[in-house]
Amino acid sequence: MTRWVLLRHDLPNGSHHFDWLIELPIWGEHRLLAWRLETPAPIEPDAPSFRAEPIPLHRAHYLTFEGPLSGGRGRVTRIAAGPGRLLARTPDACRIEIEHAGAHIRFAGAPARAASLFEFTRQPPA
Repeated sequence: MTRWVLLRHDLPNGSHHFDWLIELPIWGEHRLLAWRLETPAPIEPDAPSFRAEPIPLHRAHYLTFEGPLSGGRGRVTRIAAGPGRLLARTPDACRIEIEHAGAHIRFAGAPARAASLFEFTRQPPA
């Protein structure tokens, strides 16, 4: 099983967002699928669905990194992390499973009406 992490990214202007990173089962430095979120929705049990903005692949280093980012881009703090895996991925959909707080949580994602966003829906337990 691969890993996932949820980071809080505090920006120099005082705002923040969350980065949800899922490790791909491939070799190489840039192997983390990444989405930008407004809230820590993947770990909030009362968030049955949420929107996320796909962002470029991230380096594997972010699975364990916390601290200031180079180039004055702010700071990241790990909110949650654990085992997880990408179950399926096509240009139009993805399915993800994460382990958090003793539970296996599955999400199905597809492009939202706003073309630049993905809509993730929490799936019932298998």
